[in-house]
Amino acid sequence: MNGTFSSNSLSFVQFRPKNRYENNLKINCENKLFNETKNTKFLGLDTDSSLSWKNGIEQMMFKLRRSCYAIRCVKHFMPQDTL
Repeated sequence: MNGTFSSNSLSFVQFRPKNRYENNLKINCENKLFNETKNTKFLGLDTDSSLSWKNGIEQMMFKLRRSCYAIRCVKHFMPQDTL
């Protein structure tokens, strides 16, 4: 590893309570500015700056609905033990 950063992957999340004011925090390293984001995905878990699971739950519900629909569409063509 050569110690360089990709300019499009420099971001950070400042965790704080929902009713707390926002700081204008600026972070830079090797003259590259980190961008603040409101939410992030880390180790497969989606969270936002107030440590809410709302975005992650909404994305999981979308995937589950899509999967249930696919199963519902093919269940008439497949044996019960396959499903």
